[in-house]
Amino acid sequence: MRKSGLLLLIVVIAMLFVLDAGAEAQQDRIASWLDYACFEYPLDPSLTLVEFYYGMFRHQLTFADVDTGYVATVFVWIEILDVNGSALDTLCKKIATMVNSPSETNNEHVRLADQITATLPPGSYTARLTVEDVESQSGDSALSGKVGQRWVKLEVPNFSAGLLTMSGVELSYRIGILPPEVQVTDYGALDKSRRRVVPNPSRIFIDQDSVMFFYAEVYNLAFGIGMNKEYHVACKILDAQGETVSDYGRVRNIKPGSSAIASSAIDIHDLPEGNYMLSLEVTDGESGAQVRGSKPFQILAQKPSLAPGPTSDTISDADLQLLESMLKYVLSVDEQKSLHSLTREGKLKFIDEYWRRSDPDPSTRINEFRVELFRRVRYANERFSVNIAKKNDGWQTDRGRVFIVYGDPDEIESFPSSQYIGPFEKWNYFQLGSQGARFFIFEDETGYGDYRLAHSDAKGEPIDPEWEQRIEDGLMNYY
Repeated sequence: MRKSGLLLLIVVIAMLFVLDAGAEAQQDRIASWLDYACFEYPLDPSLTLVEFYYGMFRHQLTFADVDTGYVATVFVWIEILDVNGSALDTLCKKIATMVNSPSETNNEHVRLADQITATLPPGSYTARLTVEDVESQSGDSALSGKVGQRWVKLEVPNFSAGLLTMSGVELSYRIGILPPEVQVTDYGALDKSRRRVVPNPSRIFIDQDSVMFFYAEVYNLAFGIGMNKEYHVACKILDAQGETVSDYGRVRNIKPGSSAIASSAIDIHDLPEGNYMLSLEVTDGESGAQVRGSKPFQILAQKPSLAPGPTSDTISDADLQLLESMLKYVLSVDEQKSLHSLTREGKLKFIDEYWRRSDPDPSTRINEFRVELFRRVRYANERFSVNIAKKNDGWQTDRGRVFIVYGDPDEIESFPSSQYIGPFEKWNYFQLGSQGARFFIFEDETGYGDYRLAHSDAKGEPIDPEWEQRIEDGLMNYY
C-alpha cells in the first residue's frame, strides 16, 4: 500500500497559490509549518507509522547559479522528544528545489511541501522541526544561515486492538491517482495507496480556494464471503462553535478488503474567513459500527485586487481559444457557430457581451455567473484531470463536462473494479431543474481514471440500456 523509509535527497514539489498578506517572515527567518498524521504499520503492529508534513516559503531561500538553472538547498531535521523532553530520535533530510530564471526565485506565491516518515510506539511525544537554508550558511558552520523552526505535540494511537479504527486525517493541496505502471517500489515520499498526496502542512486555505483534499485510512472493516461489502463515508465542516456549516452527505463505497480509503475533494469556495473542523464518519455496512476522525483548518481572507481585468491586448490567442472551447458548455449551438466565425476582436466583444447578458445581478461588482463557471472549471481540473502532473484537462473529461454544465451532484456512489465489472460512478441529482431527479453513470474503461459517460436519464445525454443492465448483472454477481 505504501513505501516506508527515508529518501535522503529529493527535489521538492512546489505548489503555486496565492498567499495571505500577513504571512511575511523576517528576512533572516524561514516561515515553516509542521503537521502529522498516524497510520497502521502492518510490518510491526506494536508500532505506529507517523507521517510528518512540513512546508516553507520558496522565495525566502537562497539560490545558487548552476549550469542547469538556479538551485536552493535546505537541510531538514525533525527531532522527536518524549514527555520529559529527552531526545529519542532525529529524522534528517536534504532537499533541493530548482528554477529556470532569477525572477522565479522571488516569486512569493510558491510554497514547498514534503514529508518524512517514522515509526513510534503508541504514546505522547513532541516533534520539533528545524529547516536551514544551506546557501546562506557562514562557511561550513551549522545553523549559521537562515533558519525556520516549528514544533507540534504528538498523540500516537495504537491500531492493534482489532476494532474499527481510522487513521489520522491529512489535509492536502492535491491528490492524484498514480498511473497503473507505477509500482510500490517506485513510490516517492508523497505516494501511498496508488495516490500522490501533496500535503498542506499549514492547514491554511485562502477564501478563493475552490477545493480542499483530504486523505485517511480505515482499518478492521468486516469483510468476507456473504458479508455486506459497503462502507459509507460522511463528511461535514464544523465552525468554531461546533455547528455544521457544510454537509457533503454520505458517499457509498465498496470495500476492497478489511482496510479502505476515505479520501475526496470537497468544495470550500463559499466558506468565510475563520477556523473550522473537517469531520469524517465512516460506517461499516456489515456491522453498523462507526468511527470518526477530524482535522482543524483555517480560511484566511485574501485582499481583493482593485486592478482592472486584462485588456484584449493581454489575452493571448491560445488563451482566447481555450476560453472559446470552455464556453461551448454554456453556449447554444447557434452561439457557438457565431463565436467561431468571428475575428479575434469580434470574439472578444462577443464574450464581453455574453458575460454582461449572463450576469444575474448587474448592480454588483462581481459577475456571479462567471465566478461560478470558472469555479466549476477549476474544480473539474483538480478532481477529474487525467494528466495528474499538470491538472489541466479535467474540464475536457466527461465528468468535468457534466460537473460544469449541471453543477455539484447531490450524491456520488463509487464502485471499484471487480471480477465482473470495471470501476464506475453513479452521480445522483435529486432536482435537476425542471427535469426532476436524474442520474449519470460513468465507467472507467481503461483503468487510467478517465471515466466515460456511459448512461444517463437526463435530457440530451447518452442512453445505453444495455450498460445499465450490465451494471445490474455485475453487481448481482459481485455480491
